[in-house]
Amino acid sequence: MVRFLCVGLWLFLYTPCDPVAAASDRLQTLQISQAYLRQMPPGQSVTSAYLVLSNRGDAVCTLVDAVIDLADRIEFHRHTYVDGVMRMRRVDQLLVAPGEDLIFQPGGLHMMVFNPDRIALKKRPAKLTLRTLNCGEVVTAIPLRHRSKKTTGWRNK
Repeated sequence: MVRFLCVGLWLFLYTPCDPVAAASDRLQTLQISQAYLRQMPPGQSVTSAYLVLSNRGDAVCTLVDAVIDLADRIEFHRHTYVDGVMRMRRVDQLLVAPGEDLIFQPGGLHMMVFNPDRIALKKRPAKLTLRTLNCGEVVTAIPLRHRSKKTTGWRNK
């Protein structure tokens, strides 16, 4: 019995990896900033979401999926110009290199949000979860940005 306790104590004291610390370090690899949903015009059932995703880790992170709680689904899309015409195409995976930012912005890479709950979005921000193959998940609140009537710009409300 004493031998069992000594071995157990030795393993506890000399374990080189703390799984809780390792998991929290991995979760801090990706950081989201400047997130917002664009307000939809009346009668529309699709809007877009924008943000900056920063990789502060040492490995390339492969973004594969997004989930949003106040909508049916969300997809990654990219605007491209082909023969002078702007086209939008779905993107299945996105790579975020170490130390780099992946910018989701109007006219470029963005997320399409299908059938958002307009009433709930007026009351609270949506919960957005981005999933990767190798860097875990990152979650953020994503508020609705209303169009200002005085200017052509956007503002958080």
